[in-house]
Amino acid sequence: MCFSNTNLNLYRSFVAVYETRSIHKAANLLTITHSAVGKNIRELAHQIGKPLFITSKLGTEPTSDSIEMYQRIKYALALIKNSEESINDFNEQSFGLIRLGCPSHFTSFVFKDYFCQFNKKYPNIRLEFFSSSNNESISLLEKKNIDFIIDTPTIINEYNFETIKLLSLNNVFFVSNTFLKQRNLNTKISKEELSQLPFVIQKRHLRSLSAELKIQFNPIAETVSAESVHSLVLCNMGIGYCIENLIDNNLVSKIEIKDVALKKVDLIFAYNNNLLNKASKAFLDGLREYCKNLVYNDL
Repeated sequence: MCFSNTNLNLYRSFVAVYETRSIHKAANLLTITHSAVGKNIRELAHQIGKPLFITSKLGTEPTSDSIEMYQRIKYALALIKNSEESINDFNEQSFGLIRLGCPSHFTSFVFKDYFCQFNKKYPNIRLEFFSSSNNESISLLEKKNIDFIIDTPTIINEYNFETIKLLSLNNVFFVSNTFLKQRNLNTKISKEELSQLPFVIQKRHLRSLSAELKIQFNPIAETVSAESVHSLVLCNMGIGYCIENLIDNNLVSKIEIKDVALKKVDLIFAYNNNLLNKASKAFLDGLREYCKNLVYNDL
């Protein structure tokens, strides 16, 4: 027996004849000719190598082999039908909208390639990005004005959202190469030396970093975005702090702090339970797979 080119219509005819006990009734049920049903049954019997039905006074009766086959074939056809319906359901939703709360530096640098991949695969699904503050994104998610958030778990864990860890990233201190030469800095300094340098940082990181390193910073600039930190550091304003994959290693130098191992930052995917449609689930599944392949991910 060879099933490499199996025709599902043979099995649909088999199930219809089995259930109706009639070639003619099966033909009416399948809306095909009775000769087509008969041909399908003969071809399937030849393919299997055993007779499937016998004609009796009661009608078309199944053989013992058919009785054994019926439930398995019925179940297999049901699985195929469910799969087809699932695909059709997804295609209907593929002309939809995914609303994503995500800081702009993650959108532009960490996940940019994935967003492009997703758009290429599902060109009819529109992606709408909200680069709001952490609190604003949480408020939007609570009100169901966005579908999910990608961000650090700073305060997200205080809310009743479902969360999935996507990545762990390194934070670094860095200065422009020009600033390094002007200040005659070493690329490895003490916490005391760090506290004396002009500091450029995102507002939301200042308090937690001070607590982590147990030093008081005197920032010369506090920004709302990591891109701003990077830009101001390139203007030789001072030493910056952000995720490592954001910086341009050709233009800046990383600064190591003696006896300090900076904590990694987790990125999480947060959403309201049971509110992800199939398009959003496809987005999440693809995103998790993408994150597994990023070189700076240590999951």
